[in-house]
Amino acid sequence: MRQRREREPDPDIIAVLRIAGASLAIVIILVFSIFQIGWTTEKPILTSAVHARPRSGHVIMRATADDGTDLAVLPESMRRKGKEESTQARSTLDSSSSAFGSLFGNSAPPSPPEQPSAQTQPSSLSYAIRTDDETSSLAQYIKGKKAAENAGGYTPTPPEAMRSVPDAYVRRIPQWKQVLAKVADKDGVVVFATGTANYVDIMNSFFLTAIVPHQLYNFLFVAMGTGMCNSAEEEGTLHPAAHCVQYPRNIEGGGDWLNPNFAEVVQIKTDVLLGIVQEGYTALLSDADIHYLQSPTGPLAAKAKKYSADAVIQDDMEGGLNSGFMYFRPTTWANSYLGEVVAMERRNKALRQQEAVNTALKHFAGTDFRVLALPAKAWPCGIEYYQRQARRMYAWHAPCPGCIIVHNNYMLGDAGKEYRAKEFL
Repeated sequence: MRQRREREPDPDIIAVLRIAGASLAIVIILVFSIFQIGWTTEKPILTSAVHARPRSGHVIMRATADDGTDLAVLPESMRRKGKEESTQARSTLDSSSSAFGSLFGNSAPPSPPEQPSAQTQPSSLSYAIRTDDETSSLAQYIKGKKAAENAGGYTPTPPEAMRSVPDAYVRRIPQWKQVLAKVADKDGVVVFATGTANYVDIMNSFFLTAIVPHQLYNFLFVAMGTGMCNSAEEEGTLHPAAHCVQYPRNIEGGGDWLNPNFAEVVQIKTDVLLGIVQEGYTALLSDADIHYLQSPTGPLAAKAKKYSADAVIQDDMEGGLNSGFMYFRPTTWANSYLGEVVAMERRNKALRQQEAVNTALKHFAGTDFRVLALPAKAWPCGIEYYQRQARRMYAWHAPCPGCIIVHNNYMLGDAGKEYRAKEFL
């Protein structure tokens, strides 16, 4: 009986299979990398319920990465400072023998370059600005605000009134028109933030670390609680250096995202937006958990003009467009759209503002209402900056050289937001 011999595998076939396996692995890695890059790379995207057209047809536009000044053009002083910091940090790190050498104690860990004293480096969330220091940013802000109040120069042109658009409740504030005339800058822009009494600390921190350093004299607090606009600097009150008005309704608490009354609180933001636009002014709504690395008003105005946009809104990634950072011009379409959002919210007190904002966009498909979604690289939300971008490692690193703002959202609780901001901004 003959013994069966097993056939030896062909070396050529083995070689081909190995090459095919390696090629497949490379393809998988490349596809995964492309998907990862795709989340953070800005690219031109025109999305609409109808085909995108130059002016007719509601269009949500997304700016391109090579959009010149649209992407965070830093002032020369900031660019120079950022380059010096990067060079200094790089040279410090290069002085180590290697990363592994540092881990095993073969070289000393990199020492940070000499920094200015802590007095000139206030925390991103602190009140470390002295009101009695005449050279401080706050003293300059108070002086500049008084001069800006008397400058004038803007004549508001209210958009066309429409029967279907409700009147904003905020317009019931006595002297509302006079308040806007006093606050608005020469281009008719009003920047505002709003919140309840339990949100006072973070609102004051936003004022001192975002508004004051960029000398935004056209800033207005809209307080939802009684006594928040007290001119005396007391606990539970907004900073007296800022313009402040009391909303017609008093709302106690409800500022926390998990609170059942949260929807009612955030709906007021849209009402204030509508109330500013209906008076003929441009409105920038900014949540107080947004950090300004540059002044946003100039870039926003340039974008709105370049794209003939009625509104410019932050991209919130998975959340659609972010209702906490919205720039609206006093156009008929902006008035109509905001009126639709406010009407939806009045019909449903449990409807949250961001859901209303994104739902109303679908209602305006096929119209001439134009919205620009801001590029995520320069205007990142919490997911884009804290989870996807390279985050700040050392104290002397610039937090985000190409960013104009960073939204500290996708985080519950003020304590968590504060800790994360101090760690990575």
